[in-house]
Amino acid sequence: METTRSHSHCCARWRRCTDLSRCCTSTRIWTRGTRIFGAEYTHGTPFRRAVEEGIVDTEALSHVGTRGPLYGKKDLEDDRRFGFGIYTSADVFRRGVDEIVDALRDRVGNRPLYVSIDIDVLDPAHAPGTGTPEAGGMTSRELLEILRGLRELNLIGADVVEVAPSYDHAEITSVAASHLTYEFISWYAGLAESRKESIVGGASRSAE
Repeated sequence: METTRSHSHCCARWRRCTDLSRCCTSTRIWTRGTRIFGAEYTHGTPFRRAVEEGIVDTEALSHVGTRGPLYGKKDLEDDRRFGFGIYTSADVFRRGVDEIVDALRDRVGNRPLYVSIDIDVLDPAHAPGTGTPEAGGMTSRELLEILRGLRELNLIGADVVEVAPSYDHAEITSVAASHLTYEFISWYAGLAESRKESIVGGASRSAE
């Protein structure tokens, strides 16, 4: 579990695990452009680089909660070409949390899962303290329920990024980020307990 400033660290972490499925919640897609500000590896290109390097499973990638402006239509075309399923914040509103959760579970299956949360996926009413707020985002309730709906999946890593305390108001963003982090820790704990029970159960059967 990690809380950092941006997505720029992701590629380095994903190289440790092949055939990785990943779900990113963000106001923007992070596969745009071959270079940003003249650099190949930036906080805006990690997922494009991950696909190019072959370190993620392109049949199990998802962007959730996207909205806001694009550089051009090619952004979405590239995202789909790289294998991302796109579920916008409007999709979450119109289709509902349960349907989005079912779609994500179908895409991920039994693969190892990494979840990256950019706090700006939330509407500014729920997360004003971020560098790139965009109107029309998800509520904190919707995002928490999506995470809870994925609880049985094989989570191997997660991060919460882009929290900017200097822009926050009444610690609204920090409260949301801390609750999301707590959900991940609880998720890890539940998986660890299930694995422990499985090991103990297997050992008991072997002893018999």
